[in-house]
Amino acid sequence: MPSSFLRRLHLIVRFVSVFTAAIRAESRAEEARTLVLRQGRQKFGKSPTKKQQKALEAITNLARLETLAERLLTVDSWAELLGEM
Repeated sequence: MPSSFLRRLHLIVRFVSVFTAAIRAESRAEEARTLVLRQGRQKFGKSPTKKQQKALEAITNLARLETLAERLLTVDSWAELLGEM
């Protein structure tokens, strides 16, 4: 096999690997966001406002969403959770 073919094949494999990892990370962030919403509705007895919902949807960083999930244990409102105090 020509080495140029192998180089291209290697690049394709790397691209697919990076793309797959990005999709997984996005999926994990979406799952974390859904969990924050479900647990927040349960704890606060209501859904977030549209503004709060948009703010939550704008968070794409998994670590930040996980931090929000932990903070749900110690806050009393969507505003406090999202730092709107």
